Amino acid sequence: LNSYGPMVAQSFIPGGDGCLYYYVGYRGQNGKMLASCGNRKISTLQDGMGSETHLVTGSPADVTSLGEHVFEALDIKGVAGVDIKRDARTGKLYVIKYT
Repeated sequence: LNSYGPMVAQSFIPGGDGCLYYYVGYRGQNGKMLASCGNRKISTLQDGMGSETHLVTGSPADVTSLGEHVFEALDIKGVAGVDIKRDARTGKLYVIKYT
């Protein structure tokens, strides 16, 4: 399978809509974060797994920190969003995807 390119291992992360977050930011060409906003997903289409249908602005500091880390680690320039989920059993955060 490696001949098809980079692989991503996926697994189910327990927890409903209240465990989902969306971090969006704008990072300048110099690498400085110019604007960002953390949001908690209140409801999604496919509970606990889907696209947000209702967001509330504001997220815990660990979610914001992880979102910023993704921008820095991937050297993202411009606008991007990071979907994050907190495991309902352990409290650990996982990056689901970035766009």
